[in-house]
Amino acid sequence: MIQAVQRTFEARDWLTVIIMSCLVLLVVAKSLNEVRFRDFLVLAFNDRQVLKSRKDKKHGRSINLLLFAVQLLMVALFVYLGLARWGVYEGLSPIILYVRVLLFFGLFVGVKYFIEKMMGVLFEIEEPMERYHDKKLAYRNYIGLILLPVNALLIYAFEPAKIVFWIMGCIILILNLGSLFNIFKRNENIIYDNPFYFILYLCALEIAPYLILFKIIVPQTGT
Repeated sequence: MIQAVQRTFEARDWLTVIIMSCLVLLVVAKSLNEVRFRDFLVLAFNDRQVLKSRKDKKHGRSINLLLFAVQLLMVALFVYLGLARWGVYEGLSPIILYVRVLLFFGLFVGVKYFIEKMMGVLFEIEEPMERYHDKKLAYRNYIGLILLPVNALLIYAFEPAKIVFWIMGCIILILNLGSLFNIFKRNENIIYDNPFYFILYLCALEIAPYLILFKIIVPQTGT
């Protein structure tokens, strides 16, 4: 007698769509400029891609925009998986929760970028600030790329323990700090000439926003 086999992965179909969408975005980015895309893949070892994007803005911005979309989708997905693991917002539909996280993260990044651009205009440092944005965007897009296989493993390979999210969160933080250190080191002359502006920017826009996010999320997740 033939027995029906219950599907156990229906709730993950929409997650599969997100993963596949990111893969499509990467394929499109590669098709725009394969050399530039290969440079991006080795960004952790060589930052040629960042330097080239300043010379070829047409393709550089197109690729960066696609990679930024991957970053948004993957960071939001990682946060969603963590919230789901802690049982936060259990009354919400999973898709609604993910969309809220995605919109919140996108708004956070957009507002932060706008404030940084305003500071560049206010202190007449538009060109150094633009170079800084390009480099920071490239490094954070790279972190988004790293999160793609990580999220796939968390979804399909095993049921992650809470400690896994803490470890991955620490790794992401270290990668962010490492990228910022590398950028600051390459622009140390500008920093030495403007120490007050650098400290102001570091405290107001690179430390305080993430502390606020941490305070918002952690009390709700518990232990």
